[in-house]
Amino acid sequence: MAQQRPERLQIPRVVALPQISDRNTSKELPRHVLVCKGGTLVAADHGRCRQRRDYPASRRAKAMPLIAGLALLVVCAMLWSPCWPGGLAGSGLLAPLLLLLRMLGGRGALLLALPLFGLLVGGEQLRRLQLPARDHGRDVALVGQVCSFPRDRGGRRRFLFATTLPIAGRERRLRLLVSDYRDASPLLAGETWRLKLRLRSPRGLRNPGAPDRERALFAAGIAGAAYVRESALNHRLSASGWHCPGMPLRAALASLLEQQLGDRPALPYLLALTVGARHRLDSGNWRLLRQTGTVHLMAISGLHIGLIAGLGFAVTGVLGGAASGRLAWLGAVSAATAYAALAGFSVPTSRALAMLAVAAAAATTRRRLPPWTLLATALWLVLLWQPLAPLGTGFWLSFTAVAVLLLGLLPLTGAARQPGGRSARWPRWLRSLLAAQWRVWLGLLVLSAWFFGQVSTVAPLANLVSIPLIGMLGVPLALAGLLASAAGLPDWSLQAAAWLLEACLGWLGWLVEAPFPPALPISLVAPLLPLGLAGSLLCLWPRPLPGRLLLVVAVVLAGWTAAGPRPRPLLSVLVLDVGQGQAVLLRTRAHALLYDAGPAWPGGDAVAGVLLPVLSQERITTLDALVVSHADRDHSGGLQSLLAAMPVGRLLAPAGQLPGPVGAQPCRAGDEWLLDGVRLRFLHPAPGRRARTDNDRSCVLLISAGHVRILLTGDISRRAERELLVREGLPPIDLLLVPHHGSRSSSGPELVRAARARVAVASAGWQNRWGFPADEVRRRWERSGACFLVTADWGALRFTVVDGRRLRLARAERRDSRHWWNQPPPADEPCTVRRARL
Repeated sequence: MAQQRPERLQIPRVVALPQISDRNTSKELPRHVLVCKGGTLVAADHGRCRQRRDYPASRRAKAMPLIAGLALLVVCAMLWSPCWPGGLAGSGLLAPLLLLLRMLGGRGALLLALPLFGLLVGGEQLRRLQLPARDHGRDVALVGQVCSFPRDRGGRRRFLFATTLPIAGRERRLRLLVSDYRDASPLLAGETWRLKLRLRSPRGLRNPGAPDRERALFAAGIAGAAYVRESALNHRLSASGWHCPGMPLRAALASLLEQQLGDRPALPYLLALTVGARHRLDSGNWRLLRQTGTVHLMAISGLHIGLIAGLGFAVTGVLGGAASGRLAWLGAVSAATAYAALAGFSVPTSRALAMLAVAAAAATTRRRLPPWTLLATALWLVLLWQPLAPLGTGFWLSFTAVAVLLLGLLPLTGAARQPGGRSARWPRWLRSLLAAQWRVWLGLLVLSAWFFGQVSTVAPLANLVSIPLIGMLGVPLALAGLLASAAGLPDWSLQAAAWLLEACLGWLGWLVEAPFPPALPISLVAPLLPLGLAGSLLCLWPRPLPGRLLLVVAVVLAGWTAAGPRPRPLLSVLVLDVGQGQAVLLRTRAHALLYDAGPAWPGGDAVAGVLLPVLSQERITTLDALVVSHADRDHSGGLQSLLAAMPVGRLLAPAGQLPGPVGAQPCRAGDEWLLDGVRLRFLHPAPGRRARTDNDRSCVLLISAGHVRILLTGDISRRAERELLVREGLPPIDLLLVPHHGSRSSSGPELVRAARARVAVASAGWQNRWGFPADEVRRRWERSGACFLVTADWGALRFTVVDGRRLRLARAERRDSRHWWNQPPPADEPCTVRRARL
């Protein structure tokens, strides 16, 4: 094709050039430009136009949003199915999927089927790597590598240990979540050790609204848990290993960063931003980030990958000379890949890296890809590479944030786009920044409420300052300072990054301490989540959308109506699964009472992981009463944390067992009160009688809802049981909480005969070291005609009394919220449904 002589035109500084771009936009240009007749604006080369032809996206590329969306839909249906691998057929998507595969044709069908095949293969492989129940409690000596930064919490160090273990007759590589309770544990990240471990199956607590530990372990590819035993076999073998080869480098850089910054407040955040090490971020740090909506800043994601890729692009472009185009993109992808590997290939990092790789491939092959095709291709690649990624919150937050920003790039109409519009009074960069903050906050509103249980009211203000300071200035300075320190150069840029981060933390702290609440709990507006999602889409969707304001008003009114009070049964009893401990939530139509506060353990208690999520799910913001049966740690361990987190109307406990500042009222036999037609009466301890043990002073509570009676017994022994029967007697009991978790020292024949319980529930931990509940206790209750249930087998158990005449098992968590990664219940139906028909 013959080259054309360019014509030189005198044009204004700001002109509209429709031949330059596919969109009618204004672009600032120099006064003298070179324009090829009938072509695209290109760089001038000695007065001649270099012809560059950009190829449009193919039909298959334009179909990628549809293919990736269908793949995500089917993958989620399979992941959240209760069975495996029949989730696809059971979800009702098999027939539509086969029809779509036929419509898409050969390559389209292949693109849709590949992520599903990866999920089938990867999911089945992970299932086979899970520690079997027969290995629970077995002691083994293993050689492996510390593949995470050990996290210190309350006298316990927790880390990932990559090793090999014989499973089903074969040596398999797997990862264990190991806890080390030894004093002054010398373990460091990246080191290879021989450790004597006691294995634990990947089993967690199951409660409504609480985190699913089994899902988290499975999504992370962790086969089980273990803890270090004292042994002479425990010793370090070398400073590095082959299980996770990049870990020693990350550990060395983290150690260098700790030496340079010492105890500065910015150190935990800079460790997370540079090498992806979050082990120094404590609960207070995470609380600040959640309340201000800045958790995303601690994830190495698109902003960080873009900065590193830009640096690699610039350096390679300068060194590449005449052939700098493709080399520059290769340098950008290589630098970003190295940094992603250093950060551990998290889901946000993988998403950003996939988008960069697709954009680089399109640029080097001169393909014009629409932004949605770029995002959809990255989604498809992440599903292919990490098929279990949708089980994590980072997957949804990352892709949703990018999708919301892409919505803002769609063509808009109206005064906001005109040069003389009202918004033209503001600088363009400021308008773009404010619009991006508004879109991201509104787009992630529902997801943040769902995942974190709260909505940050200060997130737009917090991110308006934090993103430029941390993402655009702090991260480049920190990385430059880290490289300079590694090379032995002055670390002034690292200190500058720490100063910027501390200034940003001061801003976030001021927002949290402001007169208005920084975050609102989602417990009161849980029914609004679907409506909030629809309202967010209506507000974010670009104009023109006829009647958008009316639709938003309609959505708000519908949500306000849905947030009204829900009908409640006369009484609801929720026996929580808190492990080796006890906590029972009682709800009447307008009041809430908690019996026991759950256990505590080194470094934590049941409040943050169980009680608060359950109370939020139940939309409870205040407890009308809290009864602590006695002061044992498995019953009162979460008391202090619960009192600090939630208002409590009345606190009742045995006299003299709780600390003085707590201010508990004593529970005495004969005391009773009425809540919404439900009568509560203490049967034990009797005033003036001294018990031999604290267990025998437990508060025993009888609840009467119409003709249904429920007995909560604490940890009383057979001696206290006989005293109670002599003094008070017992009516027939419909639901009885087995004394002392089913210990042999309780549940004597006298109590079993007198109670004539229809259902007996033992709150106990799975395969606990005391063997609760004892087999003879189980047989004794079952011979009496009671249905015997254990929270370790069934998870949390919810019983309801609707009409005052019948007790009904409304929900067993392991039966009714079962997924294929969860440990199954002992039977398809508990005996309360199969035998007693309560």
